[in-house]
Amino acid sequence: MTAVLRGVAGRVGRLFAGARRQEPPRPCGGHDEIDLYLDRREAAGAPPKVDARTAADLDFEALFARVDRCASAVGQQWLRARLRSPLRHGGDLEAFDALVEAVGAPGAPRDSLRRSLARLTGASSYLLPYLLHGDLPERPAGYRLTPVLTAAAVLAIAASFAFGVPGFLALVGVCAVNIVVRLSFRRSVAPALGSLPAVRSLLRVGLDLARPGSGLPDATRARLDAAIAPIRGLLRTTGWLAIETDARDELSRLFYEYVNLVFLLDVNALLFSLDLLSRRRDALHGVFDAVGEVDAALSTSAFRASLPFWCRPRFTAPGTGLMAVDAIHPLIDAAVPNSLVLAGPSLLVTGSNMAGKTTFLKTLGVNALLGRTLATCAARRWEAPAFDVVAAIGRSESLAEGTSYYLAEVRRVGALLRAADEASPRLFLLDELFRGTNTVERIAAGKAVLARLARAPHLAAVASHDLELVPLLHGAYVPYHFREEVADGVLSFDYVLREGPSSTRNAIALLAWAAYPPEVVAEADATVEELVGETCARL
Repeated sequence: MTAVLRGVAGRVGRLFAGARRQEPPRPCGGHDEIDLYLDRREAAGAPPKVDARTAADLDFEALFARVDRCASAVGQQWLRARLRSPLRHGGDLEAFDALVEAVGAPGAPRDSLRRSLARLTGASSYLLPYLLHGDLPERPAGYRLTPVLTAAAVLAIAASFAFGVPGFLALVGVCAVNIVVRLSFRRSVAPALGSLPAVRSLLRVGLDLARPGSGLPDATRARLDAAIAPIRGLLRTTGWLAIETDARDELSRLFYEYVNLVFLLDVNALLFSLDLLSRRRDALHGVFDAVGEVDAALSTSAFRASLPFWCRPRFTAPGTGLMAVDAIHPLIDAAVPNSLVLAGPSLLVTGSNMAGKTTFLKTLGVNALLGRTLATCAARRWEAPAFDVVAAIGRSESLAEGTSYYLAEVRRVGALLRAADEASPRLFLLDELFRGTNTVERIAAGKAVLARLARAPHLAAVASHDLELVPLLHGAYVPYHFREEVADGVLSFDYVLREGPSSTRNAIALLAWAAYPPEVVAEADATVEELVGETCARL
């Protein structure tokens, strides 16, 4: 009897093992699952995202955490993709801004919207992108047998009560076959199988948001209705998952897994949904985007309310410079506002250590990014072209690859120079260019590179300690600076941007502040004066 059951299980398992294999789903618990939508969309040919180095230099993870107040996994994925993929069409940004205004208006039912969206918080919701992009699994030849196996399991359970031992043995046999079928099938289509329960939840949330009393604008509800109409049948084909649970406790998840093993609920749901999914993926994508956009709009509304002030960006023609009035960095509490007007030339910021140069570069980059993604700038006024932000701010080196800091910078700056040959306007952010080499070559190479990057329609914002660059780049860059004060052994900064090059230094003052021996500080001061005099004489 055992040999017969093993043979039947083996043959049925082989019948269902013919579907195309796919990569296993990513684990939940970090940014990997949130990035899944962005990664698979880009792999399918979507416009390129902000590059990884620029994202790191702009502290993207902290920025996303600052903006993210999403109630659903779908909203998180949509928002993260939006922040990494600036819009190129003003109409899409205006439509998103209108939605943010609607959900943030006084009396808008924000809490009820969030309660609806919160039904998409489970692990399976993060796997939805497997059904939106990439190849769907193929149905095996014997897929129509799965409802028969489910019915056999139900009958076997009844037989075990009615006929005792013979019925129980039949139940064991049916369970063995079904377990083999599900395990063999799951290895082939794990991502799609894991994400299918969220399809049912996504459609129900979409229907809830599309109802007349949801509080959303008519245009958004009409968009949801139009996207859901072609795929309503998925509610029927996923009916096998009516008892699906995404409970957080291990006992509930374990119970449902055993139910699936015996009754093949998720396998049936997937097999009978594949045809509709393959024909109507665009509609499913439309529902995903609409639901994600509503959640991201709620998040953006809350983000705006958390800022001391904000404005909508005004995008100007390429090559028209930049105007920022009272711009602040949204990650800094009680940030000092700074204003800047660049009518043509680029920006060269000098100043002391810790005075605020790098933070100001990041302020410009973050606001340029937020303006093109969320129609929100942390400033009282922002006027600029729709810049693509490209940064080389933080240090980059690799011990494992044997890459020095200087070589890594050479490669990065080379990428910036190639980007400068493209037509779309870039905002280049550079901090202490070529700091990994000697002074003469650093200034010479820096002057050549910065002059190239400052050509229209691009704009560069550069921080440097090298005052020698100010006269060398005259006409191409406007000098600004931050300053510090040392009084009674106390070093202080006001973080206010001022016109002109820096006239102060604090590196030696920091040595004195750190209680270095007085003779060391005195000798350093004397050497600085000597070197400065020689440099001025040469210039």
